Amino acid sequence: MQEEIQLLHYFQVFIRESASGKRRTVAGKKLATGTVDQYKIVAGYLQQYELQKDNTLRIKLLYGNGRRNFLKEKNYWEKFRQQFETYLRIQHSCLDVYIAAVFKVIKTFFNYLRNEKGLPVGEFHRLLRLPTRVYQPVVLDTSVVLHKLCQF
Repeated sequence: MQEEIQLLHYFQVFIRESASGKRRTVAGKKLATGTVDQYKIVAGYLQQYELQKDNTLRIKLLYGNGRRNFLKEKNYWEKFRQQFETYLRIQHSCLDVYIAAVFKVIKTFFNYLRNEKGLPVGEFHRLLRLPTRVYQPVVLDTSVVLHKLCQF
């Protein structure tokens, strides 16, 4: 039997430890209140996502499991990334940069579980990234615009 933990429960512990000063920056300073507020906002998104999907988010602990369990977990987190990204775009009208910031907080949480709690959660949080999109710039010819304005 593979052990699993509830994502939101541990995320709340992560927020409490960040707010109380138990978690600190690399320089040893307390985390800023704005950072903790960001964590709370992401927790709200995750709660709303769970309610909408009617499915509890979980993290399976990988204690020396085989390739099959590894692939199942990888597929679970890839599917979560796609669905959560779509959820943020449609339900909350979030743009790419904001979604990337939300994913960055979730990555920080996974690193906290691995490095500070010693839980074998794997490297699946590295899947939480957005593909970079190259946007074609639109160039306006100002002489045409001025010519049109002068005709009025």
